[in-house]
Amino acid sequence: MHNLYARIRTMHLFSNCPIIVPIDMSPEGKRALDCAKQLTADASNITALHIYAPAPTLDPPYSCVYREVQEAVERHVYYYCKEYERDGIKAIVETGQSPSDCIVRYAEKVGAGLIVMPSHGRTGMNHMLIGSVAERVVRHARCPVLVLRGLSKEKSHVQPVEMAESIPAILA
Repeated sequence: MHNLYARIRTMHLFSNCPIIVPIDMSPEGKRALDCAKQLTADASNITALHIYAPAPTLDPPYSCVYREVQEAVERHVYYYCKEYERDGIKAIVETGQSPSDCIVRYAEKVGAGLIVMPSHGRTGMNHMLIGSVAERVVRHARCPVLVLRGLSKEKSHVQPVEMAESIPAILA
C-alpha cells in the first residue's frame, strides 16, 4: 500500500506542469514516454521533442531537398508517436545543431517542470567522441531532469511501472 500512496503523490507533483520527453526514435525514447505518462495525471502535459539537425544551407534549386527531408523527419516523428496521440501527448520537431541546447531552450520556453529522457549509456571512446546529450541537459536545465538508464538486453523486460515506483525515493 505504501508504494501506491507514494506513486500517487509523485504523479501529483507533475500534474500541472509541462513534461518534456526528448526522443531520438529509439526504443528508449518510447520507454521514456511511458515513464512520463506515469508521472502525471494528465498526459496532455507531455511533449515528445525531437531535435533535427539541418544540413548546411543549400542554394536553389537544391533548397527544396532540405524542405523535403525536414518534412520526412516530421512525418517519421509523428508516426513514431502515433500510439501516444490518443493520450494527448504532443509531438514537436525543433531544428538546431546542438540537441542539448535545443532541449534546454525548449524546456525554458514552455516552463517545463520536468524533463524525462533516455540515456544510451555510452562509455569510453563513444562517450568521448559523441558525448552525452543527457549529461549536458542535466548540467544546464533549470528544471529537474529524470534520466532513464539504458537497458541491457537481459534487462529489457523491465516495465515503466517498476521505474515509476522508485521515483518517490529519488525525489525524497
